[in-house]
Amino acid sequence: MVKLKRIFILVALLASLFGFLLAEKGNFKLDDFIDLTKFFGINYGDPLLRPKYDYVIVGAGPAGSVLANRLTEDPKVTVLVLEAGKSELPLVTNVPLTTAFLQATDYNFGYESEVQKFGCQGLRDRKCNWPHGKGVGGSTIINSMIYTRGGQRDYDGWALAGNPGWSWAEMLPYHVKVERENVRDFGNNGFHGKNGSVSVEDCPFSDNRTIGNYFDFTRFWGIHYGDQKLRRSYDYVIVGAGPAGSVLARRLSDNPKVTVLLLEAGKGELPIFTDVPLAAPNLQATDYNFAYESEVQSIGCQGLWDRKCSWPHGKGVGGSSIINYMIHTRGNRRDYDGWARAGNPGWSWDEILPYHIRSERANIRDFEDNGFHGQNGPLSVEDCPFSAQQAGYRYLDYNAGELIGVSYLQATTLRGTRVTSGTAYLAPIATRKNLHILTKAWATKVLIDPVSKEATGVLFSRNKKVFKVKANREVILSAGAFESAKLLILSGVGPANHLESLGIPIIQNLPVGEQLYEHPGTFGPVYLVKKPIDNFIQLDDNINLRNIIRYINGRGLFTTNSVESLMYIKTPVAESPDPGLPDVEIMQAFTSIDFDSGPGTATAFRLSNETYDGYFRPIRNVRSFMYLPLLLKPRTKGKLRLKSRNPFQHPRFEYQYFEDDRDLDALAYGIEEAIRVTSQPAFRELGVELYSRKVPGCEQLEFNTHEYWRCHVRVLTATFHHQVATCKMGPPTDPEAVVDARLRVYGVGRLRVVDIGIVPEPPAAHTAAVAYGIGEKAADMIREDFAAGATGSRVHKAIHSDGFGGRADIPIEFEAQRMFGRIVGPRPFDESAFVRITRFRREVGSFNGTLSEKDQGILDEDNKV
Repeated sequence: MVKLKRIFILVALLASLFGFLLAEKGNFKLDDFIDLTKFFGINYGDPLLRPKYDYVIVGAGPAGSVLANRLTEDPKVTVLVLEAGKSELPLVTNVPLTTAFLQATDYNFGYESEVQKFGCQGLRDRKCNWPHGKGVGGSTIINSMIYTRGGQRDYDGWALAGNPGWSWAEMLPYHVKVERENVRDFGNNGFHGKNGSVSVEDCPFSDNRTIGNYFDFTRFWGIHYGDQKLRRSYDYVIVGAGPAGSVLARRLSDNPKVTVLLLEAGKGELPIFTDVPLAAPNLQATDYNFAYESEVQSIGCQGLWDRKCSWPHGKGVGGSSIINYMIHTRGNRRDYDGWARAGNPGWSWDEILPYHIRSERANIRDFEDNGFHGQNGPLSVEDCPFSAQQAGYRYLDYNAGELIGVSYLQATTLRGTRVTSGTAYLAPIATRKNLHILTKAWATKVLIDPVSKEATGVLFSRNKKVFKVKANREVILSAGAFESAKLLILSGVGPANHLESLGIPIIQNLPVGEQLYEHPGTFGPVYLVKKPIDNFIQLDDNINLRNIIRYINGRGLFTTNSVESLMYIKTPVAESPDPGLPDVEIMQAFTSIDFDSGPGTATAFRLSNETYDGYFRPIRNVRSFMYLPLLLKPRTKGKLRLKSRNPFQHPRFEYQYFEDDRDLDALAYGIEEAIRVTSQPAFRELGVELYSRKVPGCEQLEFNTHEYWRCHVRVLTATFHHQVATCKMGPPTDPEAVVDARLRVYGVGRLRVVDIGIVPEPPAAHTAAVAYGIGEKAADMIREDFAAGATGSRVHKAIHSDGFGGRADIPIEFEAQRMFGRIVGPRPFDESAFVRITRFRREVGSFNGTLSEKDQGILDEDNKV
């Protein structure tokens, strides 16, 4: 953490120092550096709260933020958002590379699993971290910004399970509505939006692209230029088929009436050898090189044969472009301008640039649209190729509904900075008169009338005090899969036997927390990089002024979350026979756990000292990268339970990784597929090598066997905090359902759950994108229901066969409260608008002890106040 603080102090100081210097560059203006909200965030303040609102939303995560944004589009509607955490601090939270560090801060609830029997064996106390965001933005503050909606079959499955309106076709417009995308290859395919609040873009970090046609034999054996029957004369005779000579021959002969002769001393290329980038030094030892050498040196070349240096020059059709290292740098504009100033008109940078552009067929992800690169020239200039395509995987847009294939990462970033639901949806509307955002407000209970079974408001704690606020229309829980479920149970909505064991009066017997799914994964396989490549780097080597300035301008190392690409596969043990439904996602990270020398990342994932020292520390000073297989469709599931009635105590997660042995097999197959992909030519050209050190605890097994990888998964279990289904959405006949298709809690009026907890089963997605779509759709449903008079205030019954059940429908009438008055800027907290219940002895958020009987009694008797 000391290192982290130093990094960000350095960033802040340099940002201020270079603000004036950079004022005229890129997208940044002087105002950007004067506006302190850019670095220190928006203060949502302590607004003058009303005694009641139309809607009270608990949780400012993706779904909750979307809801607040959409509902307050109508200025006559009043909304209160309660968030247990604090506001974002963009100086820290907007840096994508800090994901692992942020999970070690108070922006994370800090959940952890129970002690595991099968997985997490290499982690501290055999427990896995289950990070969940705590703050305005929820988990979008601390997640990896990976934006995957999931497959079409996920949503269609929800609809087929009895949740009308949730099919892929019906949900897609809401996902599109969320986005303001800048996705390079797929932006115009009809599956992405341009006018939404959430920026979704390609990661600005350089990585791989394209596929070679190695099945065309001319690529292996070359084109035979032949011994043509020569003319007596030519319009042009060109000696030397190097870069310039070849261009000349091409352009001059574009006119069919012009004749050209090109003479080359060397032979034609042999692509099976000359197309291999890694072979550059080897090719210099062949007859493709004129093999020049210097004279004997008295100072230099002392370690070389005869104290002579080699001066290679290409010999063949292509000249030195056959044997060089393929680095494509044009030079500085000042080079060319100097030529012009020296008396060479026509050679200035501005005059030569169009010719550089004309030569290129650029496939450069970061810069191809900046006006300095061409798309229609003969010369391909691109990033390194995509090995997964060479392994037979289709390159696709994984947000278009189909997933089997490989793609670049699409991320919720904007010019290299993190975009959260807070910055996207709430910050732009923070001054709305009809929206108050209250931070550090921890909801402790939904107030439910025990007779009518209607939600009437919310009890919450702030600054050691407990308050209650009334909801005129609905209470909406968007606190996340864990906190929404916990809040329902604390409010008397949950499994009857569990409520009785806690001494909580039963309001509604529902299977809250009875379902809990997770996306398990693993760290590895790890590869060592033998050839220096910028993509595979060490953090300690790159904390420098250049990278900081690049970050300020939206480029470079700090703008990436370390994941470069995603691949979706189907393993032999997949449960679904559908060939289009993958069960494993494989992420490629440009580094491994040793990236930051260990403490930050290792702590975030709870790696024990023994595991880190035995497996990752030996490669601390070696360039490496890593795959992260993630099981999209696990068979293992668990439950969420409360430890006590203490609203500040974490729930207990009765979940055991890999209880179903097939989950282990699936991830082991995922590792094996990653190894197969990395054996393709594109990666061989980069000079990578599978790290063969065995993880502690698996030394007795033969390396790189299926049994070894199963053991590896067990030791290095990873969690990707995608837990779902704790408040499962389903039809009334579903015994596991907590909410209906319009997200209304069964048996309780005027109460909805709008977050990822309603997802019925694990989606083939990183769940933040799903949550955005849920929020967009829920906003429409709530407005539609209110307009039709069939709102969440309607009590409805779920038909369960296992003891869970509701009441008959009871229509409820309510009066819409309208907002009057003008509120400008933050106001002092108005305690008179609420009923103060008590004071806690400790600060909210740090209190994890047991409430006294007196304090607990005060919380339980809220309806008497």
